[in-house]
Parts: sequence; C-alpha cells; structure tokens
Amino acid sequence: MNHEFKHILLVSDLVEINGKFYGFCVFQDLSNIYQQNEKLKYLSFHDELTGLYNRNYFENEIKKYSDGRMDPVGVFVFDVDGMKLINDSLGHQAGDKALQGMAKILRKTFRKSDIVCRVGGDEFAILIPHASFNLMQILLERVKSIYLELKDKFDVPLYFSIGYSIGNTRDEEFENIFKRADISMYSNKFSKRNESYEKILKSIH
Repeated sequence: MNHEFKHILLVSDLVEINGKFYGFCVFQDLSNIYQQNEKLKYLSFHDELTGLYNRNYFENEIKKYSDGRMDPVGVFVFDVDGMKLINDSLGHQAGDKALQGMAKILRKTFRKSDIVCRVGGDEFAILIPHASFNLMQILLERVKSIYLELKDKFDVPLYFSIGYSIGNTRDEEFENIFKRADISMYSNKFSKRNESYEKILKSIH
C-alpha cells in the first residue's frame, strides 16, 4: 500500500435529486489499520523493551552473514550478571531497567553497520561485518569506557559479562563462530561470578 494514501474507496455512484445528478463517494480511513500494521512489522524485528533488534532479526541476518560477503565476521555476546538476583530482590521492573541500561551502553558503543540484538532474556549479541582482531579490541575498550561513563546514572546495579570471536563463514559454519563467542562470555562470567554477585548485593543493601 502506498504510505501517502491511507483511505480506501468503498462506494462511488451518481444520485438523481430533483432532476439533478449528484456524485458521491464513501471512503474508509485506514490510518489506524496502517499504524497497527506498521507496529506489528516493527515488533516482528525489534525487542519491545529495549528497542534493539530481536532474535528473529538476528537469525535473518545470520543468513546474510553466512555466504562470505561479510568475512571476517565478528560476534560479541553480552550477558547481564545477576538478573535473577535483581528480579528477586528489587522486582522485575528493576530487571527491565537493567536490560534497558545494557541496551543503552550497546547502542552508544557500536556503529550503525553493526547489528545489535537482544537475543534472549538477559543475552545480547552483536554482528560485526568485516571484523579484525584490532577492531574487536577497540570495540571492547569502547564498551568498557562507555559503561564507566554511564554506570552511576543507572537506577539499578548493572554488571555484565562479555565474550567475542572472529571467523570466516567461507571456512566454517556461523554457528561455530557464535559458539566460541558464547563460550568466551561464559568463561568471563564464571571468572568473576562471586565478584558480580557481591557488588549487586552491596548495591541492594
């Protein structure tokens, strides 16, 4: 449908009144339907809470990244630490704020060409086209810098774990590249698990 035209013609006819002919048309305003369709289209590829792309969009993009055109492909995986503790202690609204804070950090860190997605409850993934080890290190330092810049402005304690990997989809399945990033993230989470929980508990109390 043409976005400039949001009405549909239902009836068009001529009516004779006192020997004179009058034309009339009946239109239906489709603005609400159009807006609802646009919202559904937006939500099909975006996470409603954070405004980032969702898992559906991420999986669609993987197909584009799996033919070698974006090689080398970089993948970052982020996971918010202690989400269950935050939800149980401060409520789910606080948990939502933590996720929104994470999204804000990622939005400020990554470039327009990068695909930033919330792919699970507390997990985020970013696709980096034409990546290099140097670029991934620069982005890693940038996310840490922006986190330090913003962390005191958040209403809830926010800590997270990071993992990343690089690979060529001409040589291996994208799933393997992603799995390495995921393992890297869990290794980072495990190495500081107690530290993150202690900081969150201290912030709560």
